[in-house]
Amino acid sequence: MTLPDGSGRLAALIQRTNGMEGLDWRNANSIAAYLDRYSDGRSGPIVRCFLVEDSCPEANKPIN
Repeated sequence: MTLPDGSGRLAALIQRTNGMEGLDWRNANSIAAYLDRYSDGRSGPIVRCFLVEDSCPEANKPIN
């Protein structure tokens, strides 16, 4: 079965990283850096935007 729109990527990441072991969930920059390692540097700016900034112009832009 093929999953639409890249669905399952997060589940695969969680499996591959043993439940995101070692991630500091209290630190937005740590989360962004961690996810950057698995997204070719694409997710960090988005994570920082949502977790650090008050207004996020990236919120309506697709990740792709």
